[in-house]
Amino acid sequence: MNETLNKGVFKTLQIIYSAFMFGIIVFLLVVLYQAKTLYFLINIDDIFTIIVPLMTLSGIVVSFILNNNFKKMLLPEDTLQVKLTKFQSASIIKGALLEGPALIAIVATFVSGNYFFLLFSIVLLLVMYLQFPSKQKFAQVAQLSFEEKSKLDTL
Repeated sequence: MNETLNKGVFKTLQIIYSAFMFGIIVFLLVVLYQAKTLYFLINIDDIFTIIVPLMTLSGIVVSFILNNNFKKMLLPEDTLQVKLTKFQSASIIKGALLEGPALIAIVATFVSGNYFFLLFSIVLLLVMYLQFPSKQKFAQVAQLSFEEKSKLDTL
C-alpha cells in the first residue's frame, strides 16, 4: 500500500486560506479609506442590523457543522491522500462560508456608514484565524494512526 502524497497540499491550502483573510482585510481597509462619514449606532430600523448578524451566525454555525461532518466523511479504509483531499475541500468551503458574511458586513458598513457592522467582520476574521488549516489540526480532526502521522510529518 505505497501511496505518493502531494507534498504541497498544506502550503497550497494555507495560501488559499490566507488569500481569503487577506481579501477581507484589504477590502476593509479600502472601505475605511473611502468612507466619508462613519458612526457607531445599533439601529433596529436598518435592515443590515438584522441581515449582518444573521449571516455571521449562519456562517459560523455552518462552518462548525461542516467540520463535524468532515469527521463523519472519513472512512477507516480511506488512504492518507484521500483524507487530505477531503480536509482540503472542507477547509476551503469553511473559509468561503466565513468570508462571505465578512464581506457583506464590510459592504453594509460602506453603504450605511455604520462602524457597528465591522465588528462582525472582525469576529469572522478571528474565527477564520482560529480555524486556520495546519498539519496538527488535520491530524487531530482526522484521528490519524501512528503510521499516517509519520507519513504526514514527511510532507
